[in-house]
Amino acid sequence: MKRLAILMALLALTALTQSAAATSWQTPYQLIDNRIIIPVRINGTAGFSMVSDTGASGMTVTPEVAQRLHLAMKSAGTVGGAGAGRVSVSNARLRSLEVAGVSLGAMACTVLDLAPIRNAIGFAKLDGIVGYDVLSHYAVAVDADRETLTLSSGNYNAPPNARRVDYAVRSGFITLPARIDSVAGNVILDTGDRSSLTLFGPFARHYGFYSRAPALHSVVTGYGVGGQLKSDVFRTRLSLFGYNVGDVLTRAPVGPAGAFDSSGPSGSVGTGFLRRFNIIYDLPRKELVLWPSIRFSFHERYDPAGMWVATGARGPVVTSVLSGGPAYKAGVRSGDTILAVNGIQTATWLPIRLRSWLYDRERYSTITMMLESKTGARVSRTVHLRELI
Repeated sequence: MKRLAILMALLALTALTQSAAATSWQTPYQLIDNRIIIPVRINGTAGFSMVSDTGASGMTVTPEVAQRLHLAMKSAGTVGGAGAGRVSVSNARLRSLEVAGVSLGAMACTVLDLAPIRNAIGFAKLDGIVGYDVLSHYAVAVDADRETLTLSSGNYNAPPNARRVDYAVRSGFITLPARIDSVAGNVILDTGDRSSLTLFGPFARHYGFYSRAPALHSVVTGYGVGGQLKSDVFRTRLSLFGYNVGDVLTRAPVGPAGAFDSSGPSGSVGTGFLRRFNIIYDLPRKELVLWPSIRFSFHERYDPAGMWVATGARGPVVTSVLSGGPAYKAGVRSGDTILAVNGIQTATWLPIRLRSWLYDRERYSTITMMLESKTGARVSRTVHLRELI
């Protein structure tokens, strides 16, 4: 009888443990170009890589994914994004979606061509976007230290130094009060934004941020839905979550900038800044639980070569060069294909790998590139990397 009681107690404990474990599901993610890339299973098919984006809503898949899954598509007009243009989209429906082992059921999705972004940034794969509301029934923990994403339907663990911050949802965006230098405003949290802080045009103009010095003017800072994005780049102090962080790399878009021309929020806080923290997005409670990550005090460098590279047919290709910057002074020009870096062939390199070389100041202060111009001429150029802002 005693043995039976002990056995029953052990079974109850096991069931309790399994029940507790079943309230939390985890998956590793990759941080690529300051985007959180997670594995996703759609209609029972695994192997899709998608951006987990707090600045987007709903599910988005590429036409390639839609064709692979034989989705029925219906034209739905055009949409805009961070770029100046608009692109065509279609609507479809997914039978099932699974993230971190959690079945999220059937849902509608948008079909959008992300190939221009994939090539301009240099993603190996970019199959779609998981908007934050897709996971709205869960607390979503983004562990920047371990690069894991965890979904919790019950309680979750946080260290004693974690801060709790309430947020509002405005126009579909997670919105919080912030101060940029001495100016009060409201910012959205956007893990789909590669930068640390993007000031929206109306706010930046009203408070004189376009006249800031020192600054870089009209440089390429990204590529979004609708095309290339040019910005003025400078540094600010950002007060957010109860933390006051100086030397934050900040951009203010110039020219038509799509969503970044919005007169609502003051700006967007992207993963460049958010990766300074481990963050639990408690979506059901509209609360953030966060604490500093190992990157909290890191110094973010702006492109030390002064050039933007995209995916080319024979290797990374230069698409923009900062006039007077290190690459320009070395003789690098837009349209040059990079065939080798420091003697290493780059035909199979993605632009992201090249950026890792450029940003690794401890290892490299100069790089020597073998280039092929648009006319087919080959030449070696040595670029002296330096802090530009």
